[in-house]
Order: sequence, then structure tokens, then C-alpha cells
Amino acid sequence: MAQRIFLTGGTGFFGVHAAAVFLRRGYQVALGTRQPVLYAHTPLAAWVVQANILNQEELFSAVRRFQPDLIIHSAAYSNPLQAEQHRVRALEMNVVGTSNVIGVATALEIPVVFLSTDLVFDGQKGNYGEEDVAKPIIEYGRTKLLAESLFQRQVLLSRWIIVRTSLMFGYPLPWNPGYPGFASEALRQGKTVRLFTDQYRSPVLVSDVADAILRLWQAQHWRQLFHVGGPERINRVDFVRRFCHIADIPTTGIIETTMEEVPEYTTRVRDVSLNAAKLQRTLQWQPTPLEEAFHQLVTEPSPLEQIASFATSVPISSAATSRS
Repeated sequence: MAQRIFLTGGTGFFGVHAAAVFLRRGYQVALGTRQPVLYAHTPLAAWVVQANILNQEELFSAVRRFQPDLIIHSAAYSNPLQAEQHRVRALEMNVVGTSNVIGVATALEIPVVFLSTDLVFDGQKGNYGEEDVAKPIIEYGRTKLLAESLFQRQVLLSRWIIVRTSLMFGYPLPWNPGYPGFASEALRQGKTVRLFTDQYRSPVLVSDVADAILRLWQAQHWRQLFHVGGPERINRVDFVRRFCHIADIPTTGIIETTMEEVPEYTTRVRDVSLNAAKLQRTLQWQPTPLEEAFHQLVTEPSPLEQIASFATSVPISSAATSRS
């Protein structure tokens, strides 16, 4: 019988891209979300389940019904600018919600992979490894570091893995253009886009993150922290320009700017590029080179199209049914 994966935040940017990877590899998935009705007329309809991480009883019921072999906890209040403005909400989603996931996983004895972020670092040096001290300077990073600590202090839940990802990129979704979609689609329409020259990340293809998670889980690297960063340290201007070159999108609308030139941009973290040497050494894992990843985004079906191709062989709402 196929192994089952339950994703919190299953209709988010990571969740949808990861679901396409997992289904393609023969896994069954359940995509937990607060409002399944929003996706009733999308290819996700067969896999979405009602599961609000802030409602522990609802979450427990959904997970117990699906009986997964793994929970991937990707639900989060993940917009850094909004987290600065709505700190209580960010704390509630990212810390209380994570505590609820841990409680459910502990009660049902299910391992968890938790998606954290490069923004737990202060951005002063870049090329951060797992041994570097996390010192977040923005609220989103602080809440995610607190969530990490909930796992690291666990006594009852022993099977967990923390995966810190860099800026994930992939095909735009209708409800979440993601990266680089937010910029490339505007440029395609002849609009202008302000992009930072002084903010560096190590962007990683979403499907690479999904692959790393599967391999860490199957190898049972429990109670460990791994960085999953992309192949290059790069700023946003250069990244978008290189993607647009592959996608044949004009870049004349790019306005180069610095973070200081945008007063409303309050999450000024300069360089949180990640060093993924531990993951590469442990799994012989390598991120997809940027140009190769860009070609995939341009030439391959979208994750929603990939997911739709499985719908004919899977009964509607099958993800919500339990094992017999």
C-alpha cells in the first residue's frame, strides 16, 4: 500500500508543488487547509481536507482519519512584512499552531518534518550553516525559531526533522504567484517592478525541497536540523533577470533599488544565504542549477496540471478516507 503524507498548509505554494512531486512518485497525500471550499473547483479538490492548525480537535480528527505515515508541517504566517504588522497573529499561527501539530503527532505517533526558514538569521554574514547561531531580527524569523525550539525540547515526540529552506521558487499558482512569478508576470504585462540589489538569498526549487524531505524521512534522520538552500547566493535583480532571459520576458521594467530606498520595507535582512553542505554530505543531494530549473518552469506542466492528471484515477475526497 502506498505511503501517506499529510501536509499542513497544503494549498500553499510549497504544499501544491510538493503534492505534485509526491503524487508523481506514488505517495498518497492529504492537503490540510482552513477553507477547502475555496479549492472545490480546482485540481486539488480530491485531496484537500479541513484542517485548521489552530483548532487542535479538528486537526486531530483530520490526521487520524487519513492515518498518514508522515506529517509535513508547512502551514505558517509566512509573509514577513505582514508578520511585523500583525505580531500576535504571527505568533499564534507559527508557534501555537506548531504546538498543536506536535500534540497531534505525539498522540498518534506520527513523524513530522517541519519547514523553517533562512530568516532565523540576522543576515550579517551569509552562507549560514546549521552550526551558526540563529539571531533573528524580524518577527517572522523569531516566531519560526520559537517553533523550532518546540521540537528540539521534545521528550515524547522523538521522530522529527527540521528543514530550514531558503527562498523557494516555482511555477506561479492562481492564488499565489510566488517567486519569481510575482515579478515575471508583471514584467510580461509591461509593468515596472522594483527589485533589491542588496538582499541575498540562495533560492531553491520547490521540488528540490520536496525531494530532500522525502529522502531525509526515508533515511530516518530524526532529531536533526538541515539547511536546504539552492545552488547560488544571488540577489533578486540578478535572479529575476536570469529567469526572464530563459522565459523570453523583457526586463526593461526592472527598477533596481536598495532596501533603504523603500521606507515601508521594514524586514531588511541583507544576506541569509544558506550552506547546504550537511544535506549534500548526508544524502549526496544536489540542488538543481538555476538555468536548468528555469527551463523546467518554462517547459514542464504546472503543478496543478500535474495534479489534475491523477484525478481520474483517484476518487474525489479519497485523501480524507482512512485505511481499511
